[in-house]
Amino acid sequence: MNDSKGLVSVIITTRNRCKLLRRAIESVVNQTYKDIEIVVVDDFSTDNTRMVCEAYSVKYVYISQSESRGGNHARNVGISSSTGIYIAFLDDDDYWMPTKIQRQVALMESSDCSFVYCGMCIEDVQENGNVTISAKRLNKRLRGNLSKRIFVTICTTTSCIMIKRELVDEIGTFDENLGFWQEYELIVRAAQKTDILFVDEHLVVYRNDRFDKCRLTNKYYEWLKAAEYVECKHRQLIEKMTLAYTLLHKTLLYRERYNRAVKSGLNGIALINLFKFSLLYTPYFVYDRLKEIFGCTYIGR
Repeated sequence: MNDSKGLVSVIITTRNRCKLLRRAIESVVNQTYKDIEIVVVDDFSTDNTRMVCEAYSVKYVYISQSESRGGNHARNVGISSSTGIYIAFLDDDDYWMPTKIQRQVALMESSDCSFVYCGMCIEDVQENGNVTISAKRLNKRLRGNLSKRIFVTICTTTSCIMIKRELVDEIGTFDENLGFWQEYELIVRAAQKTDILFVDEHLVVYRNDRFDKCRLTNKYYEWLKAAEYVECKHRQLIEKMTLAYTLLHKTLLYRERYNRAVKSGLNGIALINLFKFSLLYTPYFVYDRLKEIFGCTYIGR
């Protein structure tokens, strides 16, 4: 039974992943919440994507080669083609647990919140093709007013997000100048307007295939340019932060540089950034533990 009669638009962007796309669509079709429209935005696929979509009741939107301008453009096309009061996003290589939409809509309605995410499991693809799945721990501090805290942590990823359309109308859609960190930059804007809550359940399976050379997360230098763009775009907010937040923000950047370098096989760059991260974070970690021991308030609360 649905918790609400509110229509949820599920936007799936895809390109040449028809086998994984089928799994993603099935996970939406099998949701316990049924008031859903599925919008599949096909960004110039040359495989059997259209045929896969024709097997389901979906709104199929095709972007031609001449109109193709990246994943953010495809998501924005999906938003403009949808009609729901809630919008959720699903990458074509990820999939959802059956109660994902139901639990998020229920939380939105009970809290009058405009932005909700959920926990996820990681589907790691090994070099030999084997797959392991592990749960990613949710940080219970990352909810409520994240207007400042969003600059010191990455709280979620695209496939975990649900957002009210009225909030999208207020803050704007995905920034089409970004090839990376698109959901993070959107959350930065959202956090300035609304509290952000999460469903404390692992309702999304996120596929991590570092051997997929087409995957954006494997491209270090392109990501670095995107991170610098986000820094510049939100410089006024960053400059208003306290010294403690500024240092934590820098640890976030070095941690992300380390992780991206590892995924891209750039071991030397990874080690340099790991050193910089440790140098900044270790004093803060000690300070934070001492504050907890003596009952002081955590800096991010």
